[in-house]
Amino acid sequence: MKKAIFSIPSTFSQGEIEAALTLNKRYAARGSVIDSFYGNLNPNKWPSGRYACDLPSVKLKSLKKYIRSLHVNGFKFEYTLNAPYLGDIEYTSRLSRLLLDHVKKLSGIGIDHLCLSNFVLIGMVFSKIPHLKINVSTIADIKKASQIKQLEPFNVDTITLSCDINRDLASLSEIVAASKEQSIKIKLLANNTCMDHCLFSRAHYDLISRFNSKKSKKDTFQDYFSYFCLLEKIKNPVEIIKTPFIRPEDIHHYRKLGIEFFKISGRVREEAVNFKNIEAYMKGSFYGNFFELWSGQQTLMWPKLFYLDNARLNGLLGSCGNPVAYKKKLQEITRHICVNKALRKQLHERFITILKKYILPNQNILRK
Repeated sequence: MKKAIFSIPSTFSQGEIEAALTLNKRYAARGSVIDSFYGNLNPNKWPSGRYACDLPSVKLKSLKKYIRSLHVNGFKFEYTLNAPYLGDIEYTSRLSRLLLDHVKKLSGIGIDHLCLSNFVLIGMVFSKIPHLKINVSTIADIKKASQIKQLEPFNVDTITLSCDINRDLASLSEIVAASKEQSIKIKLLANNTCMDHCLFSRAHYDLISRFNSKKSKKDTFQDYFSYFCLLEKIKNPVEIIKTPFIRPEDIHHYRKLGIEFFKISGRVREEAVNFKNIEAYMKGSFYGNFFELWSGQQTLMWPKLFYLDNARLNGLLGSCGNPVAYKKKLQEITRHICVNKALRKQLHERFITILKKYILPNQNILRK
């Protein structure tokens, strides 16, 4: 069986490097190791797939020193330049040269991998900086074996697949087979909280990219896609269970398929919280409230709003191949979610108020 090799979020501290070394020593015998950290400059002219205002701050000189420390301790660094929308600069000769100069500067300070989702930029980097290893971001939405073949001209090193197929074990098996033909590594994002096959996913990432690219942050801005998502999950908790997360207990199923690389989300969470979750994935088990495993900033509220014993989800992945059994399992799990009703009412009213500023109040999404 393959190892479980984890890429984890960086807060650019020496303490997290020491914590990762401790976990590697503790779980190496189980075949679980951390091999890399990921992150990006902040403030930063060239955006990533996360809101810059939510990310830890680091400048070029400090990042160079941090990467040197990672290398000394046997870790790699993956730089995230994975915004899908780059303001069309990739189509203009002068601005694209500036962007490539930025990537060359990053290469010069020792980054090991570059995480990208924009295929024009992927082609540019491969053509101009061929020694730099490219990781295709989950934002690129790769979910079919045929798409692996289409990436052959770019000579990519790793693909982080779309989370939408995290529970489609048959498709994952086909993708693993296709990736072996081209010597491409496959990685899965384990603890993403996006809704399953979300209609707004690409538009949401574009919105984040545009916001990060704005020269002025003084304009009023509301991320109404997030509020749509949050409101739907509060109204229908089954949507939470349907989100394509991977539980620590299920990592071994993916290892049996031949997948050994996993990315843990959490750049907007505290370092201590991240390492509690990272250890659960390395250990292959988690005891307590399932909602503590979730990743994003807005998900910090979920453990206060809902409680669900993680053990209640045993068998969920195994039921995914049978639609009837899967639906039954979802219903069974949802019945065991304990709700803070006062907090749910408060959040519901708050999200309704915000959304009414952007859409007509008689839309179905706003009905209680």
